[in-house]
Amino acid sequence: MARELEKLIDFKMLESDAQKACEGEKLYWIRNDAKMRAATGKPIEYDEFRQIVDAAHLKPLEKKDAIRCGDMKTVWNPFCQRKESYRN
Repeated sequence: MARELEKLIDFKMLESDAQKACEGEKLYWIRNDAKMRAATGKPIEYDEFRQIVDAAHLKPLEKKDAIRCGDMKTVWNPFCQRKESYRN
């Protein structure tokens, strides 16, 4: 009987569903705390309030997360001249 039930229940899917539910619950409370902080602070516009709530789950960068600029292959401003051409 127990083996038949194990065949019917997909435990990996059940575990992933529980994991998603826990992450959703955590995000809900993080956003709710941000709403309470924004609502009890100084008066702000709705757009500011929405941005605070939308960014509540983000964490600030640390020193170890520094972005390296030395090996950038993408040209962000194609109209800008390279450093070598400035010297000439």
